[in-house]
Amino acid sequence: MAKGETDIVTIAKDQTVIV
Repeated sequence: MAKGETDIVTIAKDQTVIV
């Protein structure tokens, strides 16, 4: 997996947790 994809996934998970 590319580092960019990992960052996007991490951000998406964080946003889901916040929401």
